[in-house]
Amino acid sequence: MEIRVFRQEDFEEVITLWERCDLLRPWNDPEMDIERKMNHDVSLFLVAEVNGEVVGTVMGGYDGHRGSAYYLGVHPEFRWAWDC
Repeated sequence: MEIRVFRQEDFEEVITLWERCDLLRPWNDPEMDIERKMNHDVSLFLVAEVNGEVVGTVMGGYDGHRGSAYYLGVHPEFRWAWDC
């Protein structure tokens, strides 16, 4: 498993993963959230990749005092998969 910073080519695969992980809500626009993160501190947007497939994400936020984790999701087939 490789943990790395999100790249633009991950866009569609990440949205699909978020759908599969039930992370999307009607009041959130995931495409806009990704665009905002790409324009502000993309280093806090990480993906987990196994054999070229995005299997996890976390989008971090920091307001100067505290940090938050958003869009924390792991593909169902890779949950508890410590040997990947």
